[in-house]
Amino acid sequence: MTTRNKDRPRCRWLCFYLLIQAICVSVTSFVRNISDIRRADFSINENGNIVLPYGKDVGIIFSEDSVKVRNCYLYGRKERLAICSYIYQGLSERGVRERSIQSLSAELALHAICYRLGIRREQAVDADLDIHGDERWYVRAGYSLLEVFGV
Repeated sequence: MTTRNKDRPRCRWLCFYLLIQAICVSVTSFVRNISDIRRADFSINENGNIVLPYGKDVGIIFSEDSVKVRNCYLYGRKERLAICSYIYQGLSERGVRERSIQSLSAELALHAICYRLGIRREQAVDADLDIHGDERWYVRAGYSLLEVFGV
């Protein structure tokens, strides 16, 4: 037997182990997000925007086929979930249910990450969440990956 054949079973077990770990992280994050969505707390001010528990006023603009969240880089994970819960409720009232709260939250997180890394900062300051999903494949791939890992 060559060395290559001896190492092959180890590589398969390592790949299998890493796959199981990724699935466990994904499931744990999903359960944590569902729990936080149920506990999402916000109120609506006189302008129709939401106010988060710590007094942060979130600028949200609904348009025909997108929702704009101003200064999206300012919010953490739980705040993003509360914002996306509000957006989901607003879209549900219009009869639109194409995107989940987790998908919207992952796209908000992608905008925040891009802003913090300095990638197209001018466009990343405000998140423009398309109701039917982003047309650009690389944006869709990015927020889908973040959605899987519960960021």
